[in-house]
Amino acid sequence: METVLVLVLFVLVPYTYMFVAASSSNGSTICDQYSRVCGPNGNCDEKKTCVCLDGFTPKSPTDYAYYLNFTQGCVRNTPLNCNTDVFVTYSALKEPSGGYSLSNREDCMGKCKSNCSCVAYMVTVGGGCKFWNGDLFDVRLVKQGGQDLYIRMAASEEQGKKQGRNEGVVVGIVVGGILVISIIIALWYILKKRTASRALENLRIGEIITHHTNVQKEDMGLPLFDLSRIVVATDNFSPNNKLGEGGFGPVYKGILDDGQQIAVKKLSSSSGQGLNEFKTEVKLIAKLQHRNLVKLLGCCIQQEEKLLIYEYMPNKSLDYFIFDEVRKSVLDWSKRFNIITGIAKGLLYLHHDSRLRIIHRDLKTSNILLDSKMEPKISDFGLARSFGGDQNKANTNRIVGTL
Repeated sequence: METVLVLVLFVLVPYTYMFVAASSSNGSTICDQYSRVCGPNGNCDEKKTCVCLDGFTPKSPTDYAYYLNFTQGCVRNTPLNCNTDVFVTYSALKEPSGGYSLSNREDCMGKCKSNCSCVAYMVTVGGGCKFWNGDLFDVRLVKQGGQDLYIRMAASEEQGKKQGRNEGVVVGIVVGGILVISIIIALWYILKKRTASRALENLRIGEIITHHTNVQKEDMGLPLFDLSRIVVATDNFSPNNKLGEGGFGPVYKGILDDGQQIAVKKLSSSSGQGLNEFKTEVKLIAKLQHRNLVKLLGCCIQQEEKLLIYEYMPNKSLDYFIFDEVRKSVLDWSKRFNIITGIAKGLLYLHHDSRLRIIHRDLKTSNILLDSKMEPKISDFGLARSFGGDQNKANTNRIVGTL
């Protein structure tokens, strides 16, 4: 209970004011609550999330895709050329903030085009023109009351889009038949390969893992990954794929040959916890099945490497959001409440409902991972302890954990 209370305070206290504001907005979205939440040239679409306008790409792709930080916004794919630029129509948009108006609506496009600093224009309801210079802010799709916005774009990019659409139709017809045949052959090959691979894994898992971890053969059931497959998935453990590092060792993002995203925890030769933590993770978490616990997909013990393969959590950990002044705004009240209850459900399962009674002993915000839907999952069981069904306390010989 103390652990849950600490996590509740971490999550809830910084959000007190924000919750009051959100409650009074009658169901308003994050686009309504925060000015410029999508950054320059960003568009809050019908899914209430930020995307770049056509012709623009995220200024920081990593923050945009993985960390839900949209404040840096988007930049143009192709620089403008005042003499050859064209205007692209965007329908049903809320009027961007800023801008300046002219009462005469005649030839709005011509007036904007002749002014090289004009990046967009709109024909207003009252019969005038409105122009914007520089970046566009607070652009949104709306179901009612939206207007047409004309945004300046390099002619080469617009031509490329038209040409790409025409070529795509031709290529799609030619390639379609080939793909159908290729898919049938590939499915047959993959099915055959997986059947053989699973038989090999079941044969090796009892021999290799039992030898390294002293886990009994009847406790097996954890898939064994080939090292070469993990090396390819992580681009040979490239620094660009490194997600972080803990007492066990570094953690890398990987993509398997079947497209599945994974997180690979690699035992470091200098790890202070090392093989004992590896044993504990294999022995305990492999037996746990709960939506609020991170899922262990398998392991790899080959050559000098000892690896644990987990499901990939695209939104990193809880501390990445709540301790950052910008990113914490992404956690609205409903998300925070869902995170709190999810952690509590995971702990209840560990303490009372699981096959083994388990005490985590290292529960902290960095060990609460968030999936693509911001669902919390408790991770890192290297310091956990299991207890018998009739035990309610135990002593430890050394200080471990964080709390």
